[in-house]
Amino acid sequence: MVTTRQRRRQIQQIDCMIAYTTSIALDEHYITGLADIDAQHLHLSGLVHQLHAHCTNCAPQEHLLHTLSELKNYTAFHFKNEEELLDNYAVNPVNKALHIQAHRDFIDLFERLCTMADTHPEMVAALLLAYCTQWRMDHMTTLDRIMAAEILSSQSGETPESMAGMHHVQPNQRDNAVTPIYRYLNNHALSLLEENIRLRTIADHAHSWEYWEGLQGEIIYMSPACERITGYPPAKFMQDPDLLYRLVHPEDRAALKAHQHDFRLTADNYENELEIRIVRPDGDIRWILHSCRAMHNAQGQLIGRHASNLENTARHAGSDMMLLVASVFDAVNEAVVLTDEDGRIILANASFTKITEYQPQEIVGQLPNFLAARKKSPEALLESWQTRTGTGRWEAETTYRRKNGETYIAATSIDCVRDETGQITNFLLVFSDISDKKASERKLHYLAHYDQLTGLPNWVLFNDRLRQALSSAKRSHQMIALMFIDIDHFKTTKDQIGHEKSDLLVQELAKRILRCIRDSDTAARIGNDEFSVLLNRIKEVTVISNVADQILASAKEPFTLKEESIHISVSIGIAVYPEHGVTAEELMRHADLATYQAKQSGGFTAALYSNMNDWEKQMTLW
Repeated sequence: MVTTRQRRRQIQQIDCMIAYTTSIALDEHYITGLADIDAQHLHLSGLVHQLHAHCTNCAPQEHLLHTLSELKNYTAFHFKNEEELLDNYAVNPVNKALHIQAHRDFIDLFERLCTMADTHPEMVAALLLAYCTQWRMDHMTTLDRIMAAEILSSQSGETPESMAGMHHVQPNQRDNAVTPIYRYLNNHALSLLEENIRLRTIADHAHSWEYWEGLQGEIIYMSPACERITGYPPAKFMQDPDLLYRLVHPEDRAALKAHQHDFRLTADNYENELEIRIVRPDGDIRWILHSCRAMHNAQGQLIGRHASNLENTARHAGSDMMLLVASVFDAVNEAVVLTDEDGRIILANASFTKITEYQPQEIVGQLPNFLAARKKSPEALLESWQTRTGTGRWEAETTYRRKNGETYIAATSIDCVRDETGQITNFLLVFSDISDKKASERKLHYLAHYDQLTGLPNWVLFNDRLRQALSSAKRSHQMIALMFIDIDHFKTTKDQIGHEKSDLLVQELAKRILRCIRDSDTAARIGNDEFSVLLNRIKEVTVISNVADQILASAKEPFTLKEESIHISVSIGIAVYPEHGVTAEELMRHADLATYQAKQSGGFTAALYSNMNDWEKQMTLW
């Protein structure tokens, strides 16, 4: 574990590397002679300087993460360009392999750093800056210049044989001395950071309460579990180390002092356990199993002690299993009910009360059939549970009723618990209220399939019903009819009466159309002033003409909209299966042509599609 002081020293060392990084310019040692590569090197240097500016100015975390992402993406782009050049020109295979491996090493390190970027962005940025410095001195002055020399020689017409042994660019003395230092510092700093994060994560997520006490009694680290066990947050111990002693039960303080005394005498190899009680701020008493051992640094020097405290209250209370069950019950959002083999409730969790409004004392010993919207007899309930769980878990969506009478939809599962002989000893009922989820699903379905103004099916739903009707008609050898209804001169009417009254007009017309058709038929709004009607299972053609006449007459009746009387008419185009088409596309096209014919005839009429080749040609030419 890295202390705050050690971390400060690491940051100071890395700051020195950053300062040296930004002092190095792209001089002649870094110029390859390949214009695109040099330009990319310059752009990468700019991103590195931008990263340095973020670190120096303590930029917001999102700025650091954005620049890291940009640097990662541009580095990948740059490496791809270099590797394409290596593939396209006669480059020494050994140099090529070294070059590509260097790219892979850089990407691997970048990936390692990125895994820590969200939690330690400043450290990651600083380490990356230091590594980029080493990379620039090591890679750009050697491998990149060797690659460039070989490519330039190849472009000038030299053969691979004539270039053999020619291209060995040596780094300058300054780079040759600094590169190993940077490589060591980078690897060491990265390893320290990874180790720190790994150990800190383990300690932070440990079930036990862990802490590290320094030689002077100061608290260097306190795990978050301390608050769950003691009732005090880590910061409280960091500010007041003596709290570790004061929270111990007065009767156990002497034992703790003796334990600490033994540790000081034999610290180098001391490791022992002690069971003591602690008193929480609310007065609750907890048992803990306390153990500690000496901690040494890499040089073997004593740097403090590591203490581990495992709560042991449950064992002393003789209720380990009940405590575990209670913890699980309290932790889940689903209602959990445990019954005996006869289905009678033994216990239920807090979420059960929250969902159903029944208190535990009201339901213990009862059969859970009171939950169902329709109650079953005790015998039927038990039989259904045994049948459903006979082959394992049973899951379904069921309708339950709260104590206040309100019904709700629950995602329910039932499991049976069996003993070693296979006999059922308990049932476990788990459910959660999904009423809001189902309501959202219904709302989304409605928005996707129904017109918001009229409540009629929209084109999506109508098209689906049309295709289903066609499939049924083909099997039963019956007729269906498709009508397109278009309001005559609707734009002019809308301009005259305004948007609000136009909406009321469309709503009222939709109601009138519905009154003209059967329950088995479908009416839909498919456009601003367009409706469609699907007539199913037609035995007589007169049914079609009667419906069309009713719609024409109903639309002709005046509409009273906010005390204003409005008069309109509609045009109807009709296509019949199978006479006018056997597919949805054919029927829609022919009904549309018939509507066009009705409008061309002056409107306020219904036109049945017939052999209208001349109309089709006219519309195609137009």
